[in-house]
Amino acid sequence: MMWQEELKDHRRKVKVITEIEDHVIRIAGTYWSTIESVTGLHARLVKLKERVAPSTYARELEVTRSYEQVRTQAKSTQTWEWLAEWERALRDAIELKLPDVQDTRPTRHFLQAVEKIDPLFAQTWFNTIETNAVVTPEIQLKTVTPDRSFEISSHSSLMPL
Repeated sequence: MMWQEELKDHRRKVKVITEIEDHVIRIAGTYWSTIESVTGLHARLVKLKERVAPSTYARELEVTRSYEQVRTQAKSTQTWEWLAEWERALRDAIELKLPDVQDTRPTRHFLQAVEKIDPLFAQTWFNTIETNAVVTPEIQLKTVTPDRSFEISSHSSLMPL
């Protein structure tokens, strides 16, 4: 009796996997020649991903475009929503080691974007960073400049952590 239940369960799983594989084959369209030589759902998906995944160049363009876009839309979106987009775009740019996110650039970009939302917050931090640069020119700004360590306080004013 137990083996019948297990066999029934196994057949149901095989049916679902076959349906998914049939769906992949139907939607593959022009990429059919890429996946026809391999069998199995996983192997076909891996082969399809290899074929259609964006190149490193295309991915860099996409991430750069996203990072630049989020830098300019701070005022046009909800603050929490914008912060989530900022973190996502910055994380992707850091992962790709883009030049725009090296050293203190992300902090400056963040402050320039936030200036539209809270000019006093941004100016305070611009002044703090400039003071550090002038008073102690031998120190590396990166060591005394916050890097993405900003959050929204309960009073809707941007505050450093």
